[in-house]
Amino acid sequence: MNQPIAPGASTPTDSSLFRQVENELPALRAHLKAGSMTPEQVKARLLQQIFCDSHGTTWAIGFQTGKWYYYNGSVWVATSRKGPGWKRSALSGVLILVVLLFVAAVLILFSPPLVELILNFIGELLSSL
Repeated sequence: MNQPIAPGASTPTDSSLFRQVENELPALRAHLKAGSMTPEQVKARLLQQIFCDSHGTTWAIGFQTGKWYYYNGSVWVATSRKGPGWKRSALSGVLILVVLLFVAAVLILFSPPLVELILNFIGELLSSL
């Protein structure tokens, strides 16, 4: 069973904690559907699976959706990212966007026909973040 883990404590790797919780989720759903666990038992097990990663971020998985949620200090926030690198990934996406906008500005000055192509590319990039 996963117990809440204090930040900085000796723990399994972050990725193994995420996999462990993700791997148990289908079994919990099946137990609930079969009646071998009550909703209260499933809820108790889900509460036991809340954990802090090595960066001190508290994580929980959504029973219905399987999406990951992190606690920002006041509310649970859904995220498409998981694991300790998710914040760095988001910052990398912002940095890429800034660089692309700079390149687009330079190209607009020197090659106006490329503006539409660049704007379409940036739009696709934003929709994938």
